[in-house]
Order: sequence, then C-alpha cells, then structure tokens
Amino acid sequence: MLRLTGNTKLVGVFGHPVGHTLSPPMHNAAFDALGMDWAYLAFDILPEKLEQALRSLSVLGVVGVNLTIPHKEAAAKIVDELSSSAQALQAVNTVQVKGERLLGHNTDGRGFLRSLAEAGIEPAGEKVVLLGAGGAGRAIALGLMEKKVKSLTIVDCIKDKALSLAQQAQEAGVEVEAWSAEEAGLRQKVESAALLVNATPVGMYPDVEASPVIPTGWLLPHQAVVDIIYRPARTRLLQEAEKRGCRTLNGIKMLVWQGAEAFRLWTGREAPVRVMEEALLQALQEAP
Repeated sequence: MLRLTGNTKLVGVFGHPVGHTLSPPMHNAAFDALGMDWAYLAFDILPEKLEQALRSLSVLGVVGVNLTIPHKEAAAKIVDELSSSAQALQAVNTVQVKGERLLGHNTDGRGFLRSLAEAGIEPAGEKVVLLGAGGAGRAIALGLMEKKVKSLTIVDCIKDKALSLAQQAQEAGVEVEAWSAEEAGLRQKVESAALLVNATPVGMYPDVEASPVIPTGWLLPHQAVVDIIYRPARTRLLQEAEKRGCRTLNGIKMLVWQGAEAFRLWTGREAPVRVMEEALLQALQEAP
C-alpha cells in the first residue's frame, strides 16, 4: 500500500486526459520492491497550463515527470535542456528536475526497441510501415533508423508531419516516404512490409472500437504488427491482425522499458523491470 510521509519524493505523469494511465501502479510497485520512500502520481494538465505546471515542479520539490498525450512535443519547447534523443525528436517524455532547471529526455525509442528484442522481432533490413508521426512516432522512427531498416513508410492524417519526419529519416540514410492514410497506393506499401507499427492513439481506451488507421484486410500472415497502445492489451488492430495470421505485440513491454529508463534517470538506480511488468499486468486485469 502506498504510504506518503513528509520525506516522500514525488514523481508522476502529466497528460490530458490521464485517467487511463497505468504508470502509477507500475512505478509505485518498483519503489515498494526497493524499499524507497517515493511515490508516482498522475496529473491531468490542460495543454495551455503545461508550462506553468512544469515550472512549478522545482518549487514543489517534485523530482521529475513523464509526459504523455498531448504534451510531448510542447514540452520540448519549455524545458531548459534537451538530451540528444529529445533534441533530435523535438519531443520529451521524461523530465528531470535539477535545481531549478528542467532536463528533457525521450525514452520511447529505447523502450520500443527493447520490447521488439524481447519479442524476437528484428526490424533491421526490413520494410516497415509506421502509423503516426507524433511524439511517440518520431521516437520509434529514430529507433528504426538506428536499426538500419531497409525502408520506412510514415503515414499520418497530417501529411506535413509525416513529411517532416521523413526528411529527418533521409538524413540518417534510410529510404523513407511520407503518406496520408487516404492516398492511393498505400495498400501496396503495407502489403510489402514485414513490420507495421501503430503509434497513434486510435483504438486506445475508452474509444476501443475505433477503426484502425488502415484497413486490416491489407495485412498478410508473414507480417508482424505492433500496436504501442497498452490499454486495451488487445486493440481492435491486434485482434484483426491475429485473425489474418500476423504475429502481434502490444505496448505493454514498451511502457515497461521506457518507464525503467525514466526510473533510472530519476533515482540513479536500475529499475526492477519484472516487478514493474507484473504490476502493470495486474493493473490491466483490474482496469474497467
């Protein structure tokens, strides 16, 4: 049971909405396992209040926060310093408070690649379709570039966002194209890919019946389909992909691994990853 004292160090997550997050039980289980007087809380922060909320962290003695939808990109313009990955992505998912300075990091890409490795999915040398060019999508794209995928097709409802990310990928020497979901010819790109990744919130709780970004009839049995959503654990996209014979992976392990990296940044200690995963799975079972 979470117990707060006058010495408890606080961390948390900023999002809007944020009621769906299961990061608090995951991190609090880790603190409990290591006997640390720390607590992780969720804060629903309106976009127009983000800067005010971030600037208040040092005053309140909060050690750091995670950032989720819709704050990752805006936070990159507010923090005082960016890590190399956050600078490249212009998106922040983890903030460290150092005195009165805010240091922005991005652990999404590392968390994504660790989750693929654990599942035995190797993207190097493969054709990949990435749905979503927002904060998480950019982090995943950067990770895929580092893995030297053969090609990367980036799909976003706002094509300019996909184009911006595509230009960045080209600089890394990866063959890349930007598409909108409505363009003719996208089906061929999807069918030729070995890996499809959904980095959009489409299908996330509570809108679990939302239609996937691309028609699932385009999916083929040889493909791996990854949806970084973790609530629900089996999105409509993953359910349909399984019916098509695809190998599937949800966002649970990505959340755990990016959280473990944030834990290390805040505390200076290695996170008990298995404890975090077990707590997350338990919270998912108990969630509505």
